[in-house]
Amino acid sequence: MQLINRQLLRASSISHIFRLRFLTKLVHRNLKLATFKSTAHCSLLTAQNLRHNSSIEAQENLFTQTQTQTHTPGKMTSPLMQKIESHPYVAHLKAQGFHQLTSQDVNQGPAADQFTRQTLSGDTKIAKEPLLFSKIKYTYFNTSLTPEQEKAKQNEFVTIYYLGSQLQGYAGIVHGGMVATIFDGVLYRCCHPFVAMHKSHGFTRYLKIEYNRPLRVGRYLAVHARMVKVIDDRKYIVRGEVIDLSEFDPLKNLQPKPLASSEALFIEPRNYNSFKPKELRDEQEAKRNGQVKNTSRKVKL
Repeated sequence: MQLINRQLLRASSISHIFRLRFLTKLVHRNLKLATFKSTAHCSLLTAQNLRHNSSIEAQENLFTQTQTQTHTPGKMTSPLMQKIESHPYVAHLKAQGFHQLTSQDVNQGPAADQFTRQTLSGDTKIAKEPLLFSKIKYTYFNTSLTPEQEKAKQNEFVTIYYLGSQLQGYAGIVHGGMVATIFDGVLYRCCHPFVAMHKSHGFTRYLKIEYNRPLRVGRYLAVHARMVKVIDDRKYIVRGEVIDLSEFDPLKNLQPKPLASSEALFIEPRNYNSFKPKELRDEQEAKRNGQVKNTSRKVKL
């Protein structure tokens, strides 16, 4: 009887070992299959992104060549610019009471904002002359508000951009730092009419961003900012969001979901003049007094 029990125990042990070997092989094979599928999927996504980027770059090169051949000073002849102006979202904004502004209206001068208007400007970067819209019509040096506007302290500002292929981080996706740069500029322009009334400037205290979905390069994007709160008549809280205009459908009244949202606090410093270099303060004082002064500045190394 004991011999029979030993033989049965041995047989069950052998059967258990074979079952373990079979399960191990099965798991190993499934892991190999899953790894292969994952690798193939990644390769497919990479190939799709490369094809997408190639088509975007070819389109941007065509726009650049056309602009070079047909450019007339003072006119926007680029097909890229014309396509932005004819987008149905532009008509939607004008119907909502927005005034269209120019880059000369919202900038201090040719030397101002060199980073976004010069370094990051181009058909493969930020397309030149993005479209600007504001509920309050103003220029940088001439802001006239009605008593109602001054009391309400509310404004909305929209900028429509085309972001080219050279602004990507991951393949086909706009770099997150680029999104922050755009938010910082658009949100400040929303509160600038009130800052300009005080003959001052606003500085960013904080900028919070939530990235909801990737922003794709080669798309038309609209950044919509609105003033939320004014504190002590010199602190401005502004919120904004960015949408993809390819998701905008005026016929279905479809409002795109935000790709990213942001909140910023801008502050007018009480001693703004102290922020300026002494040479610049002296130069401006001389101009106000009608004196001619040598504007060359020595650079200390």
